[in-house]
Amino acid sequence: MWAIDSLFSRRNMLLGLGSAATVGVLATTQAGQSQVQKFKDLLWQRLPGRRNVRLATATVDDWALQIGTTFKASTGHTLKLADVVQFDHQNKRPSGLRDRAFTAGFEVVSGAGVMPDQLLLRVTHAEGGTFEMFLTGAGPRKPLRRIAVFG
Repeated sequence: MWAIDSLFSRRNMLLGLGSAATVGVLATTQAGQSQVQKFKDLLWQRLPGRRNVRLATATVDDWALQIGTTFKASTGHTLKLADVVQFDHQNKRPSGLRDRAFTAGFEVVSGAGVMPDQLLLRVTHAEGGTFEMFLTGAGPRKPLRRIAVFG
């Protein structure tokens, strides 16, 4: 009982808050920003894929780096990339296609009205540019979910 009481005390809370504030202040300094950027670069280097490429022709690895980012649709809706799932390939793919086919799952996060279940629309992404993609609904259990297939 004494061990549990000693873990949660005003002193420990103040120490935790002080530590968090110190880290926050350090991250706003020039040296802290440099360290944060180095850490981001280290993380990005471990993932396959490239940043700042046109998503219209990008690979599954390039798309996977964009999970969590938003796309603005020509309908006025905002879509958030939720996941990227690669198809299994056993055979050599025809020339002119991506090396691996995949699906991109989106969540409709904002917009006026209901987004149709199937439509070709123009989307804009901060890093990936503007391009067209065909979206389809994920079914009645996920009314705000849309899926695009890239071959």
